[in-house]
Amino acid sequence: MAAIIGPKSPSNIAVLLSTCDTFQIPLLLTHWIPRNLTRNHVINFFPDSRILAKAFIKFVENDNWKSFTLIFEDNEALIRLQEVLQLPTSDKKNQVKITLRHVKPDQDFTKFMKDLSKLRENNFIVDLPLHRVRELLIAAEKINMTTEYQKYLLTSLTEAALLYDALLSLSRALNEIDRGRAIQLKSLQCDGTDVWEYGTIIANHMKMLKISKTNTFIRKPTDLPHASTGLSPSMQQKPFPEENKNESRKWIKKCLGSELLISV
Repeated sequence: MAAIIGPKSPSNIAVLLSTCDTFQIPLLLTHWIPRNLTRNHVINFFPDSRILAKAFIKFVENDNWKSFTLIFEDNEALIRLQEVLQLPTSDKKNQVKITLRHVKPDQDFTKFMKDLSKLRENNFIVDLPLHRVRELLIAAEKINMTTEYQKYLLTSLTEAALLYDALLSLSRALNEIDRGRAIQLKSLQCDGTDVWEYGTIIANHMKMLKISKTNTFIRKPTDLPHASTGLSPSMQQKPFPEENKNESRKWIKKCLGSELLISV
């Protein structure tokens, strides 16, 4: 085992941190964790919520939003977006009216969007799982709320893209380290005292890598041309060189087809 990917639930993070520190195993995080972790063997691929919030605020300010509605399902969204919710609400010159709309996991969006249309709101920040985002936009389209007047800022990050970033970084680290020494995997027992001798080396190497993220923000996607769903194209990063991608894909396939990775 070369690394552990996870966890999907923040409730398991304490156990994983202890395990990875004890056995010196890299822990690759691809989900939001409510606090910053500065541990030797942790590599977090989920962008810092404060950095994301600053980007969202910049978008709202540049687009001169005077009001918006935050549509959210998980209360953790209020923590992730707390800086956005602290935008000026009392300064008359820069006042931003903010409305919160909580939705249930099984809530039908047809009536929900009809109710929102009556409020004449055109700006929306949507913090929902990706499959729910699709349902919301389909419901919005049915009642003509995907015109050039409506703007949707989607905060949901694609889990598959973050996972790809993690695997790409791990595969590149393994590939580069393996050039100077032959990496040998080692079986570790939960009640044993052995550690993985390459774990710390790989974790440190991954932290030094500069890999362009695949999870870029996209504005005006082709499947919904009038919905503004992110930052402008100028914020996108340059693609990872194709020759490095091809080299790394070989390692990714090897990782997924072996016991190099454990996903929790």
